[in-house]
Amino acid sequence: MDKLEMRHTLLAAKARKKMSWDDIASAVGMSPVWVASACYGMNSASADVAHKLCDVLEVESDVATALTAFPTKAWDEAIPQDPFIYRLYEVVGVYGETLKDVVQEKFGDGIMSAIDFTMEVDKIEDPKGDRVLLTLNGKFRPYKSWYAAWAHPALLPRQRLSMRQALALWCIEWAAFAAMGISIKASDAATTAPGSADTPHGTHQMFAKAFKRQASHAPGDRAVHHLATSAIALNKRCESMASFSASDSATTGAGNKKRSRSALPSAIQVEMG
Repeated sequence: MDKLEMRHTLLAAKARKKMSWDDIASAVGMSPVWVASACYGMNSASADVAHKLCDVLEVESDVATALTAFPTKAWDEAIPQDPFIYRLYEVVGVYGETLKDVVQEKFGDGIMSAIDFTMEVDKIEDPKGDRVLLTLNGKFRPYKSWYAAWAHPALLPRQRLSMRQALALWCIEWAAFAAMGISIKASDAATTAPGSADTPHGTHQMFAKAFKRQASHAPGDRAVHHLATSAIALNKRCESMASFSASDSATTGAGNKKRSRSALPSAIQVEMG
């Protein structure tokens, strides 16, 4: 049974039993709006709720299987013709930009979730005419900013997710320095401002110090400690391998230079172990 057949079966059963959405929701312990959305095929139910719903409406068990299936949330994209649905469409069209501006002014750049979300419908009695109260309650989800892969969490303390990937990239960079015969000294690092590793000179020492600082800030984090230890050891290994200058490389001959290049990946594998 697919969602469409399930929908027809459940709506027919609801009409046959003359039950309201409030009646069904009370019987299964869920919100009336959520129950209706599940019966219309726009939400999936847990197995327990699906079987309760089938028992309440007295439908076959294969309907429960369809209720638990994950839906494809698609709908007719044509302008709705039903007056009630069109009025909601009109509300979004007229007030959409206004709501976006007001909400983002209060919360920042982001959206209101329709996943971490509840919706309720209430009737407000009024002598001039009863009123409909729609409550849309969604979690605010801010848009995320992210850093370049080389911008390590040690230099950006709040960002620690790509630590291993960033270290691997730096290992490749160090390997390139050594292979090119660039001599990197602590004095170069001293002239490089923290967080501005935009030249090859100074990156060894700055990154090693950064790893060490990160480890001291999170002493209980074994992964950070391991990476800090590996980075510092690798830094020393790369320093010794990169200590020959470009002029030294030119005089040692192509064969020696080739051996220096081939030795570096081995050193990295040992330290990353």
